[in-house]
Amino acid sequence: MVKISLSDGAQLTCEVRGPEAAAPLLLLRPLGGSFELWGGFADRLAQTRRVIMFDPRGVDRSTGSSWCLTTRSLAVDAQAVLAHLGVPRADVFGLSLGGMVASWLAIDAPQAVRSLVLASTLPRPSAISAEAILQFGRFARWALHPSASECEIGLVHEILSPEFVNEHPARIAAIDRVLRSHPTSRRCLLQLAWAAARHDTQGRTREITAPTLILYGDRDPIAKRRSRIQLLHEIPDAHLERIDASGHDLTLEQAERSAEHVVRFLAS
Repeated sequence: MVKISLSDGAQLTCEVRGPEAAAPLLLLRPLGGSFELWGGFADRLAQTRRVIMFDPRGVDRSTGSSWCLTTRSLAVDAQAVLAHLGVPRADVFGLSLGGMVASWLAIDAPQAVRSLVLASTLPRPSAISAEAILQFGRFARWALHPSASECEIGLVHEILSPEFVNEHPARIAAIDRVLRSHPTSRRCLLQLAWAAARHDTQGRTREITAPTLILYGDRDPIAKRRSRIQLLHEIPDAHLERIDASGHDLTLEQAERSAEHVVRFLAS
């Protein structure tokens, strides 16, 4: 574990896995769960990559959360992590909220991003699916749960496909154990959710120069066709790949398959 102190006093908890001489790959978290939830996805990537993972402000052992958080300010934190580790340029993988952060990192610090993977990512709030709008009531219900850890578990369950939840009870139990052992406060979850809700690159994704893979699950209820088509049309050097039998968090539902898509893309 590495503790990274930021200029405003915040501290980020970071972990690096994989061969020291391998090409660096930065993983950016979605809403819900610490970097422990990368699990088998990160393990597979670390076979050939120097995988860099960190928890955003306020998550698990990272500190310094604020209502002023934006996806763009979180990208500044990601840049600080790379600088602290002496990594001038890295491949970047972002999932959902992490994909929003990765987008800004590629726009504001193009020299730091060699290639980009945007998984289950929205370019702006208007790209959210109608199905996801109906889910907001359930998200609000979980946000009001008396137990903060159960609130986080409920939020994570909502972005998993019903098929995965029903067919893999042992895997769901393992995910829940990680969430209970590394809980995020309700306040931080709301701050990060508010940052995601205000995310809007305002067409600036056209400035992304890094080769980009847009990755999505065929059962994703949130980032559906409109979001990925917008990203595909706006990013100059982008292509699209689908992960079958996966919901919004494809690194939980299809860890090995998702990692293989990333490895193949980075190798190309």
